Parts: sequence; structure tokens; C-alpha cells
Amino acid sequence: MTKVPSANSERQHRQIGVLLTVLSAAFIVWAAWQMSFEPARIRSIVDTVSPLSSFPDVFMITSSPTALYSVLACGAFIVLCMGIYRIAKSRPMGYGLKFLAFIVGFAIIIGHAMYINSVREPVFDELVSIQHEWADERYGIIYDEVTILETKGRKNKTIKNQDKVVWQGEIIAEVCQDSNMTVLFCEPGTDQELFVMSDY
Repeated sequence: MTKVPSANSERQHRQIGVLLTVLSAAFIVWAAWQMSFEPARIRSIVDTVSPLSSFPDVFMITSSPTALYSVLACGAFIVLCMGIYRIAKSRPMGYGLKFLAFIVGFAIIIGHAMYINSVREPVFDELVSIQHEWADERYGIIYDEVTILETKGRKNKTIKNQDKVVWQGEIIAEVCQDSNMTVLFCEPGTDQELFVMSDY
């Protein structure tokens, strides 16, 4: 014998659906608004470069809460789908539809990450190029390249950092952290910054 949902039960499901829909939609709009500032922030990093201050860490230019907002927005999207389904059908969404909503939300996260990476790449290349000029103006040094050190972080994630400053095969400085977003050139093997030109 099939159990017929009561009018009271249907009303309750719809009320829960409305609540889920409103809250999740509001969060998605807020997260999208927050994420909309990220491309402009990344592009503006180049304009902050000055011999008066430390240099932007080229591997941290996309470090911001945007990735977290994107993941949370995916979760909110799933809740939004659940809410709309409850309003339309007066019952909870099944696991199959939840999984489908998750796939769509995950695809949105990947698409957003690819877009941010497309914004990041030219900024990264420009920063690597103008770092030479910054070093010349701040320290009065010329170098050929900065080597990259790769280490393993949590969950075996590869972490890249600028490491040795090389000129004609000789290490003339090392890159040391000034903060988690900026770096300085330091005496090899130390965290003591190179002599800064007196003009600055």
C-alpha cells in the first residue's frame, strides 16, 4: 500500500525548500560578488612593485580566500538544488540527483579555477621579468635566473618557492620570505637582506 503524503507534510517540505533556496542563493550571490574582485586584484599586483619595498611572491599571487569561496559556493549550489527540488516535488532529493548537482558544482569550480589561472599566467610572467629591474634598483645587482625549489606539503601537494639567485653560475643571493605574500633577496645561507641601495 502506497503511503500518500499529507498536506501538512507537503507544506513542511516546501517551507524547508524555501528556506534552503533563499539561504543558499544569498550565499552564492555573496560568494560570486567576492570572487569577482580576484581578477582585478591579480592584475594590480604588478603596479605595486617598487624598489622601496619587498617583491610580490610570484607563487602566491593567487593566494586568497577565493578558492574557499568557490568550494563553499559549490556546496551552496547543491543545497540550492535540494531546496528547489523540495519546493517542486514536496520531498527530499534522492542521492542520484544530489550526485548530479555535485558534478555540476564541481565543474563550475574547475572552470573558475581555469579562468583564474588564465589571468594569473601573464601576471606571473611579467613579475618574473620585472624582478630583474627591481633587484637592480633595490640592491644594485644583476642576475641570470632565480632557481625554483619544489617541496611536498600536505596531501603530497607540490609547493614551489623561489630559491637561489644565480649570476654566471654562481649563487649571489637567496630568496627569503618577508611575509607570506612577499620576498626579499638575502645573503646566501642567511635571512639577512642584501645591502639596500642608499637612494632607497
